[in-house]
Amino acid sequence: MSDLFQNHAAKSDPVECLGQTFPSDEARREHYLKLLAEKLKDPEFRKIEGFPIGSDEDILTLSDPPYYTACPNPFLGEFVKHFANSSSHGKTTLPFGGDLEAESRHPVYSFHPYHTKVPPEVIKKLIEHYTRPGEIVLDAFSGTGMTGVAARECGRHGVTVDLSPIATFISAVNVNKNPGHEVAMALKKIIQESRKELGWVYQIKESAILYEANYFVWADVFTCPECVHEFSFFPYGVIHHGNKVETRKAFPCPECGAELNVRRIERIINSSGKKKSLVWVNAGTGRNRINREANDYDQEIVDRVNSYKSPSWYPKDQIDPNGYSAKLAQLGDKAIRDISKFLSERNRLVFSDLWARAAEIRDVSVRNAAKACLTSIFTVVSERQGYFGGGGGMSGNLYMPIVRMEKNIYASLERKVKKLIDAENAKPISGARCIVSAQSATNLNQIPDASIDYIYTDPPFGANIIYSEMNLILEGWLRVLSSEKPEAVINEAKNKAFDDYGLLMRSVFREYYRVLKPGRWITVEFHNTKASVWNLIQTNLAEAGFIVAQVGKLDKGSTTILADIRPGAVVQDLIISAYKPNGGLENRFLLQGASIESAWDFVATHLQHLHVTDVKEGRLAYIAERSGRIIYDRMVGWFIKNGAMVPLSSQEFFAGLKQRFAERNGMFFSEEQASQYDKERAKYQYELQLELFVSDERSAIDWVTEQLRRKPSTYQELHPEFVRQLGAGWKKHEEKPELGKLLEQNFLCFDGSGEVPSQIHSYLSSNHKDLRNLEKNAPVLVAKAKDRWYVPDPNKAQDLEKKREKALLKEFENYKAFTGRKIKESRLEVLRAGFRAAWAAKDYKTIIGIANKLPEETLQEDEKLLTLYDLALTRTEDGI
Repeated sequence: MSDLFQNHAAKSDPVECLGQTFPSDEARREHYLKLLAEKLKDPEFRKIEGFPIGSDEDILTLSDPPYYTACPNPFLGEFVKHFANSSSHGKTTLPFGGDLEAESRHPVYSFHPYHTKVPPEVIKKLIEHYTRPGEIVLDAFSGTGMTGVAARECGRHGVTVDLSPIATFISAVNVNKNPGHEVAMALKKIIQESRKELGWVYQIKESAILYEANYFVWADVFTCPECVHEFSFFPYGVIHHGNKVETRKAFPCPECGAELNVRRIERIINSSGKKKSLVWVNAGTGRNRINREANDYDQEIVDRVNSYKSPSWYPKDQIDPNGYSAKLAQLGDKAIRDISKFLSERNRLVFSDLWARAAEIRDVSVRNAAKACLTSIFTVVSERQGYFGGGGGMSGNLYMPIVRMEKNIYASLERKVKKLIDAENAKPISGARCIVSAQSATNLNQIPDASIDYIYTDPPFGANIIYSEMNLILEGWLRVLSSEKPEAVINEAKNKAFDDYGLLMRSVFREYYRVLKPGRWITVEFHNTKASVWNLIQTNLAEAGFIVAQVGKLDKGSTTILADIRPGAVVQDLIISAYKPNGGLENRFLLQGASIESAWDFVATHLQHLHVTDVKEGRLAYIAERSGRIIYDRMVGWFIKNGAMVPLSSQEFFAGLKQRFAERNGMFFSEEQASQYDKERAKYQYELQLELFVSDERSAIDWVTEQLRRKPSTYQELHPEFVRQLGAGWKKHEEKPELGKLLEQNFLCFDGSGEVPSQIHSYLSSNHKDLRNLEKNAPVLVAKAKDRWYVPDPNKAQDLEKKREKALLKEFENYKAFTGRKIKESRLEVLRAGFRAAWAAKDYKTIIGIANKLPEETLQEDEKLLTLYDLALTRTEDGI
């Protein structure tokens, strides 16, 4: 090999690393490699959760310690202590409220594809909002390291952790500045040498002239169910548009003429797998482009490839045909039994040759960057690359299209080299460092308590993607595989149910809470349409000790936070902003105990962590986190998390909230905040009202409250719209309330006796000129007000709430007495009241017993029930 394959790190200048000075970068690496090798001999070290599957040799080959290890990084604690700052006060007490928009594709973001990524520009805005330069940012579901990229760009240190060896391998390349020129030179040399030996595999012949193909097109072979005739799906089952195909909805059998479609035909499987046919060739550019059907010469090259004995190793890790991703892609039906089948015979020959040559590069940073380039093109040169237009393969699954492109690897890699140089040029020369660790987020024991300044995390959500199955294809080439046991996913094939996912995520958020400094923030990005997963995440955050201050909805087009939304909504693309209390609140709680003053202390402290105003589209927006009900939920959650009884009933809380804090448009503020809000409100003509989604009895009550607050109405006026609200969004197992019963239990009706209540009088005098300046007992006013329902004042509301609570608990007794197996339909309000009462009485068995009789959706999709159920289980297990 040429000089490009020598160890350039050995010739570098002295380097400083975690407080030590080494004569060269290679000396630094050798020092830490020896320490890592010793660690790997320790059986206890290998017991760390998420330890990958791989030999010591393969782990050491990939690692570049202390900044990257292909296993749990034993130098994490040393890294954090070295860069730790003594500042205990956060930069801000408020959640991020600006736009989160990626204006262009970041070169590092574009360098390597991965199942899920967030543009570093988006994360960078959050990091700059919550931290100061030199502080430490953590992401324990870091994927390919975009959080680390963002941290370095704004002068913060990054701790990036992921369970997947391929994710952390790519992350280590992305977050560190590599010698881009040397990597490019090495790759060009590798391509040149490999092409010299194997370039013939891409040769085509046209008019006796040899050309190098851009790509070939292959199609699977099927049989007709009527005449058993064999035929290639291309061209009969597709419309060919020159550079892509479109599947026909129906087409005739080329032999018997029977009408066929994709579902009627049967794929042919032979001894080597699914039968396929070379059907099309593309070569050249511009006017010299060659586009034609495959000919005998092309088939001769294929036959020569199939008989060629390659000396290069390639992985043959077995694929579980019953795995979620394999079943989704029907790999078993296609006889895809190991990962080698994801490359065609031709491309496997070339890829394995290039991989072997890259493995001979001595300098680890150059070697890993070169291998990262190869893995970055894997999907587009694999059997997942369809001939339907678009990119390489369907995101999030292992599907192999019926008609596929077989791309020229050399040409693809040459284009990727340019992207590598762009990515390296985009990385700043910075004193900020990142450390990468391959391990589970459920156990971050190497990181000291209260040492992290900010956490950004985008965890896996339920069964969206089974990362270990998807990543096996590339991890096989690294020879280091993911440990599936601690993977936070719902996967029926591995007997990982919703509850298992919940336990893992609970451990993750507890670790996050432990390592985060008091008073600091965590941002959780959420992508899932299931309310059960959404509620689980919120429940686990609260149980860990975090207090949610904002839930922002992301606009898919521009990734802009549009509005605060209520907990429990079934939505996509959310950002949850939560904080760890700064210690003062807890210290006061220890002194005061679970007193009424502790409750109001929590509210006053929490309000300081919420935005006073939020402007959307030139209007003041409603801030849902400032609504009385959500403040109450946060307060209750905090007391329950601290193992204390809630000192206030909901009636007492809402009455006290109105007495102690200023109310504006259904939101609550401290007096100072209210003054600030009033000044801002004067600048805007309109205020956006809260948009309510009716899905259960509680939200139905909130909807009626909002309607009556704006306009006291009769039953007849309310009923048509109320019925419309109880539509498709209603929870499956929730009993639908009657409007009349709901009004009687929660509101007051003016029967025409005495003076017109002020709530009705205010509305009528404001909206009817002829009713202004009248006495409250004026006959014409009384007649107009008669039979209107209205929101009671706090004192009367408290009496109504007590009466309603008593009725709910009486109905809860029916659930307690139920002897059947499943309660098919229930009232959430009854269950919530009953669970709260049982919790206060330390009657955990009642909570668990009734919860076990409820449909899974009822429990999983309600944050309050799920929290009390989880805590009741914990208390029972602990013998409390």
